[in-house]
Amino acid sequence: MRDRSQRLHWIETLIGKDRQEARRNNALVIPTDDGDMAIAFSSIVEVVAASRVQPLALLPEQFCGVLFRGNELAPIVDTRAPDTGPGHVVLVEGEGCLLGLQFYGTPYVVDLDETEHALLAIERRPSFPSETLPLLDIDAVAKALLALD
Repeated sequence: MRDRSQRLHWIETLIGKDRQEARRNNALVIPTDDGDMAIAFSSIVEVVAASRVQPLALLPEQFCGVLFRGNELAPIVDTRAPDTGPGHVVLVEGEGCLLGLQFYGTPYVVDLDETEHALLAIERRPSFPSETLPLLDIDAVAKALLALD
């Protein structure tokens, strides 16, 4: 099995051919129904095909299914992006919990040092400001999802 840095290098090579840097202050940008959203590479565990998502009864409405990863079960949140291509799930880790974000379409990689961005916890907005890329705060999202009844 490849280690985390090899997987991140693979993502950079596949998606951001011209954005590879040793310091890894990059983010994967995924399409959502509210516009593009960035996820820092430091939070990403793996990117897998959405076909691996399995339904699970009695999940809260925020989740569209679960993904089995080794001996862990990761709940998956659907970003509700238009189905414009093959589906993927970005597995992220926050607050010691594994969770996934399902999206459709083509992601890309940005360098956070060269991109204006702002942290986004879990609020839903009709749209994001066009000049600012929302960077998902994975720890805040994990806390908020764990606090749901």
